[in-house]
Amino acid sequence: MFELYFQNGEFISEGGSIWIDLMINALGAFLGFLGAYFLYYYAENTTKKDTLKYAARLLTGIIDYCKNQASNCSTIAEEILATPWEMPLLKIEASSDLKRIAERIDQGKFFHSYLFKYGRSDEAYKNFAKIYGKIDFLDLTINDLKIVNEKIQNSLWERKKEYADTFTAVKMNMERIILDDRYIREPQFVHIPNRFNEILDSFYNANPKGQENIRETFVYVIWQLRLFIVSNQQKTPELTDILQLTMHAINQFDGITMAATKNAEDYKIYNNDINKATNELIAVTEALRKDFSS
Repeated sequence: MFELYFQNGEFISEGGSIWIDLMINALGAFLGFLGAYFLYYYAENTTKKDTLKYAARLLTGIIDYCKNQASNCSTIAEEILATPWEMPLLKIEASSDLKRIAERIDQGKFFHSYLFKYGRSDEAYKNFAKIYGKIDFLDLTINDLKIVNEKIQNSLWERKKEYADTFTAVKMNMERIILDDRYIREPQFVHIPNRFNEILDSFYNANPKGQENIRETFVYVIWQLRLFIVSNQQKTPELTDILQLTMHAINQFDGITMAATKNAEDYKIYNNDINKATNELIAVTEALRKDFSS
């Protein structure tokens, strides 16, 4: 037993003061450690929650972005099939969420935060792998879509330019015959410039603003010209040249429509692929987005 005696109004423990000091210091150190641990735990827990909340927000944005981009692919496919000779533009959605979560978010921190919330089970490991698998697939697919779309636009523009050059050559040859004295004065030829004038007049009446729409150049000029020259009894070098140009224009027009139909199918494939991957991403991130939607 420690002996206590009274001195200057205080009880003094003889021989036990050292142990009491040690106990107080130990208790203080333990409480300090406990406080530091709880502060660390709180900070770490908050960081993990913030990471998951940020990832959930990015995933929600990615899902909306991919849905819209898939819808745009479907829309342009329908527009192309309705008017294959036109050049509709694919609307490219603006979003950097895919890049942020695929390249900029700390994947290791996201991974450990995800396991902290949903446990270190086989299912959690598989779900996390699926999340990044779908994100990578969507990122690559949409990047590929942008590249293919640019190629499609450039190819279609080149095809239309070639057709326009051929049409210009056809029209110039028609105008030469219209002004050629031999065709105007000789009775056996006079119906040719007259018919050419009729064809061009119908075309200009259909295009009061002078815009040479591909379909209208084909319907009102190229096709009518072919029918007339083939059925015409007179054969001249000038008419033969125009017929060759006309047949070339017909092949070019058919090439435009066939290529456009193929392009529409490509856009449909992108629509299906993006929609499928997006729906799978929705399913595998449902719990995460629900838990951290706010």
